[in-house]
Amino acid sequence: MARRSKQEMRAEFDRLYGIFETIVAFKKRSVPKEHLSSFDAVPSREAMLNWVETGKATLSGLISGTNQAIHDFSCDLYEEGAFGDKKVQDFLELYSARHDGRSYFSDVGDPIKDATKILRRGVIRNETEWYLIKAIMDDVEQTSFTPSEQDQLSQMRVAFEQKGTAG
Repeated sequence: MARRSKQEMRAEFDRLYGIFETIVAFKKRSVPKEHLSSFDAVPSREAMLNWVETGKATLSGLISGTNQAIHDFSCDLYEEGAFGDKKVQDFLELYSARHDGRSYFSDVGDPIKDATKILRRGVIRNETEWYLIKAIMDDVEQTSFTPSEQDQLSQMRVAFEQKGTAG
């Protein structure tokens, strides 16, 4: 794969942060008012880009971290959606309204489809994939994978952890 230019990385960060902003806006609507202050710690796009300018972070790191937050939220949607939670539909409608009618899962990927691709590949390549597999496998009520597939995913997690690169 060719190395991405700084402009391409900035565009990717901006795209991901736009998705992240929608997630934060939705979460702010969903929490009791007394918990709204917990969002004060969420850094703005400008603050994060300032970290890059001052050498406290890299664009690659911002992309990775923002992508991880999005994947974590996707796993939450998957878990809540499995129980028919209305919040999932509310979020998907908000996302579509804020993103020109686009589908959230078209923009970020479906976590089960992503996990299935990882399973077929037979190896977890990075921490984002590890956290995705972990979130799905930690859900004791998940029915997306057969017991033998669950065993294979567990073995893949262990192999990745033994490399010393996971969580």
